[in-house]
Amino acid sequence: MTVRPSGRALALATVLAVACTGSAHARQGPLLDRSYTAAVVAFQTEGEMGPARRLVASWTHQQFETAVARSRRESPQLSRPASLLHLEIALALVETEPAEALWQIRLGGQLLESLARTTPGPQDDFVARWSVVASSVFQARTDLPRARAALAFGLARRPRDTMVRQHAGTIEDLASLIAENDDTGLADRKGTAARRLAYNRMAIAEREYREALAISPRNTSARIRLGRLLHRRERFNDAREEFERARAAELTTGDRYLLLLFLSSTHEALGDVASARTALRDAVGLAGDRQGAWLALAQLEERSGYPDRARGVIAQGLSRGRADVDEWWDYRHGGFDNEGLEWLRDAVRSSR
Repeated sequence: MTVRPSGRALALATVLAVACTGSAHARQGPLLDRSYTAAVVAFQTEGEMGPARRLVASWTHQQFETAVARSRRESPQLSRPASLLHLEIALALVETEPAEALWQIRLGGQLLESLARTTPGPQDDFVARWSVVASSVFQARTDLPRARAALAFGLARRPRDTMVRQHAGTIEDLASLIAENDDTGLADRKGTAARRLAYNRMAIAEREYREALAISPRNTSARIRLGRLLHRRERFNDAREEFERARAAELTTGDRYLLLLFLSSTHEALGDVASARTALRDAVGLAGDRQGAWLALAQLEERSGYPDRARGVIAQGLSRGRADVDEWWDYRHGGFDNEGLEWLRDAVRSSR
């Protein structure tokens, strides 16, 4: 899936993608002691990427590694803005040079090593948030091997963070969905390697979601995804129990929309079509600008023997505006953590 970052990141990606092409084989240039620090400070204080673009276009890997090592020793106060700078560079590179993007992420992780050894506040864990956003750069492209590699830093340094464990579950959940899609005859050939892989990934995802909830029972996003996973494993009553627990909590619009879609499927699987229809109508009322809501309702009406109702729902849905995001799409195909990126940017701005 294509990454859908915020406007600033999209503009940066356009410029950097041109400037950075071939950066893995960049021409040699003199390493000025102050160049790297100047680029980080310009980014931190003014949001200016020009100095960083020039370094990416002209420096070798060795020069970057030397500068990062020096910054860690001499300027530890710049660890947050410098790590975010490398994440922004990775975001710009990922479409054309994913391997180079992952290398930039690893440089960012090195810069956060000292910070990772400190105890964070309950709502101020820059290391955990950075790790999740960094991994989502690749998850949004369904590049799951690199998504796992990018999250490895967070799992090693923040193994008891609920967001990190949830994201680990999300990666494996998505891997299981992809494995199922890769085999069109999966339902009839349960012994295939693809099916075994899907089951294995689902088991890992369930473990990670449960770990995230053990750390923070109020993590409703993890609970909703656990419920859907249980549904996919045909444990419908368990799934409904998790959905009802999540439903009683305070939810964002996106989480509530996703919950209603998932809950509807579970009601239908248990034979309660009326409740399934009610959940989907609630989803349309809540987020009718997401096509997943009204498409799911139309499909339910069609399956229930009401084609006229289905056509009416489709007509109503087509008359509405289209949202820029759809949480169902992100769940099904991978999504970029825009919210997390903005949190990181705010944290860096506040440290000026």
